[in-house]
Amino acid sequence: MRFFNFFLLFLAFLSFAVDGDAFAERGFFPEVDVFYSLRDGSITQDWDIFIDDKGMITLVEKDFYHSLRPPINIKSKKLPPAELVDFKNFILASDVFQFEDYYVGSADAMDWASKKLKFNIGKMRKEIVISVSDIPRGLEDIIHKIENIKERTFGPHKEPD
Repeated sequence: MRFFNFFLLFLAFLSFAVDGDAFAERGFFPEVDVFYSLRDGSITQDWDIFIDDKGMITLVEKDFYHSLRPPINIKSKKLPPAELVDFKNFILASDVFQFEDYYVGSADAMDWASKKLKFNIGKMRKEIVISVSDIPRGLEDIIHKIENIKERTFGPHKEPD
């Protein structure tokens, strides 16, 4: 009888895990906020993106050469619920806390081109600064995931007028 009860409990847990929306609705996900900043030394590539726990995506396009000026564009959209659950699962499975805080080649590289990632997961925080191309595969996958969300949500980057 004990085995049968354990089996039913296990099946109930699996039903939550398979249905990510139900899993999230019941509050089993920790809060997940992600900030990604790309400073590429180019007017066409400098931007910040923030994906908050509720799925709101805010994109801030900037002019690298005139950092004291206001942003060129600020756009916001909502991530579809299924994609938000997928994104949160991806970030949680990536174990961002395993990565180093800095992947930096030289101070000169930081002034010209760099990437910054910030993660708020539950009550834990992680910030990663990158200025080299040789980074762990998992970190590269996170960056590609965020850049793909940006591209799908806001379309390809256009030169400012």
